This record gives sequence, structure tokens and C-alpha cells, in this order.
Amino acid sequence: MSLRVINDVDVRRLLSMEDCIEVMAECFRALGRGEALVPLRSALWMPDRSGLLGMMPAWLGAPASLGIKAITIMPGNHGLPFDSHQGAILLFEVAHGSG
Repeated sequence: MSLRVINDVDVRRLLSMEDCIEVMAECFRALGRGEALVPLRSALWMPDRSGLLGMMPAWLGAPASLGIKAITIMPGNHGLPFDSHQGAILLFEVAHGSG
């Protein structure tokens, strides 16, 4: 499987905020029509509760795709050169599970 990484700069260049809002609105409409599945998100706290890993899976019927958003939330990063919330989105096609 080949992996294509699109960083935050490229996302902003390829998808305007206006277009992103419309895409998200259509996703919510698809969810309302039963053409998408969004189960409850899961969170895994580190044993000392200093941060967590959040996982948010989803399925979309058209275009047929599977995805998951994984984020870390690290409150101790406030005031440091690291964001408190960092994450990535992985997208897969549904025929073979390729990324």
C-alpha cells in the first residue's frame, strides 16, 4: 500500500474554508439519510491522566470510504511550543482497505 501524506499547508491550499463547510454540511446530510455511520468516539487516557488518545472512526457511502481521525490531547503543552491538540486523519477505500 502506498501512503500519501497531505500536510496542513497543503490542506489549506487544496480546500478553502468555504468548500470545507459545504463538504461537512453534505456529510451531515448523508448521516441524516443513513448514508454514513459515525460510531461513538473512543478515548484512551494515559495512566497518569496527563493526556489522551482520541479515536473517531466513520464510514461514508458515497464516495465509498472509511476513515479515522486520531488525536492526542495533552493539556501540559499549554505554554510550550507544542499544540495541546494534535492529530491525523487516515482515509481508506472500501474495496480492499487501501489507503
